[in-house]
Amino acid sequence: PPGVPIDYWLGRNLRGPVSLEIRDAEGRLVRGFSSDEKPQTVRAERYFEEDWLKPELRLAASPGMHRFVWNLRRERPRAIRYEYSIRAIFGEDTPTEVEGAFVLPGRYTVELKTAGGAYRAPLTVRLDPRVKASEADLVALDLFTRELDEDLEQAAVADTERESAHAALDELAKRLHGDAAHPALVEQVVSLAQATRAASDSEGLGAASTVLSAIDADAESADRAPTQGQRHVASQYSTALRKAVLAWRELRDHQLAVLDARLRAAGLATLGEPPAARASLGQ
Repeated sequence: PPGVPIDYWLGRNLRGPVSLEIRDAEGRLVRGFSSDEKPQTVRAERYFEEDWLKPELRLAASPGMHRFVWNLRRERPRAIRYEYSIRAIFGEDTPTEVEGAFVLPGRYTVELKTAGGAYRAPLTVRLDPRVKASEADLVALDLFTRELDEDLEQAAVADTERESAHAALDELAKRLHGDAAHPALVEQVVSLAQATRAASDSEGLGAASTVLSAIDADAESADRAPTQGQRHVASQYSTALRKAVLAWRELRDHQLAVLDARLRAAGLATLGEPPAARASLGQ
């Protein structure tokens, strides 16, 4: 399989989880794996048969000899949604993009941690001899993809908050439906539910994140400096995404906070608070 095969052996008396860390020459963590971590799930629409997918390789903690393969990539960034790549091999796997960029050539350390101690081995990553990119080109690519990853992470966090708020507003609208005592509150809840839905429409978080994900996947697929076109489009959509994130935070920190205060003053359960919680306080 593509990547670095890492072989390790565990004794019969070993108990507890096993972790594997990849660190760079300065000792900074590049990638970490654990035998007790949950399989990573990504939001991607599968439009093909499941045989084109392969279960994610897990770090084993059972006695005996094991092989784990690190794909030479940094951690996959969080994103609002992912797309299946056309780099598919039947029975092998169909990767989802974005994957996380390849690490730079250089010296690394592999560290296996168990209840019995820590074990280290050196690892040298070399550039494919067929690739003629300079070190400066690769560093520029690394910085470019890191900036895109940060934008995608911000968008994913904001969209998770938005989805949670939208679900809470929908539930609150159902609870208040037909409440003749609080017509203004009902109107405000419905209006904010629409606003939270619109925060991820064609002008919001979703659109900018989709374009930046595509640029990130394109950039990480080749060993070369980012093109001027990639930089130009990334700059435009990064600006749009940051505006969308700020707009969401404004909605969250002000309009939703005002709604919560009005609900509390009316003796009603606030967003995300079950009605029984408010009743138990005697309100």
